[in-house]
Amino acid sequence: MNSDFRRKGIGKLLLLDTFKRVLANAREIASAVVVVDAKDDGARKFYLHHDFIPLPSQPNRLFYPVKTIEKLFGKQ
Repeated sequence: MNSDFRRKGIGKLLLLDTFKRVLANAREIASAVVVVDAKDDGARKFYLHHDFIPLPSQPNRLFYPVKTIEKLFGKQ
């Protein structure tokens, strides 16, 4: 990512947009988690900061439960 865009909150906004899209498509696509592959340590720290859970066997692959996304947006 271009350093001009770092630390401006764009990553968080993109993550929230992704979560909204997951919920919007929940009826068509059954899923239990959102899975990401952190490309480097900075990305991994970003996802950990936003409560993603690393897979024990692959620490740069992290997931976030859809049930938690539903709770964030008040859709239980």
